[in-house]
Amino acid sequence: MDKIDIRDPKGNVIGHIEVRDDGNEVLKDLQGSVRGYYDRTGDYTRGPDQQILAKGNKLRSLMC
Repeated sequence: MDKIDIRDPKGNVIGHIEVRDDGNEVLKDLQGSVRGYYDRTGDYTRGPDQQILAKGNKLRSLMC
């Protein structure tokens, strides 16, 4: 599993994306709370409650 840091405009880490072996991704904030999921097979982004939010990978936009 790989981790990608998410940074604010000042360069501070505000969360990270965990890329799983199957290509799916999980967005977590600094406290470790899940903020969203990306399903590579279906090509959609889900919120922390598993509701579909968007087509495509929009995880980075959930950290605003």
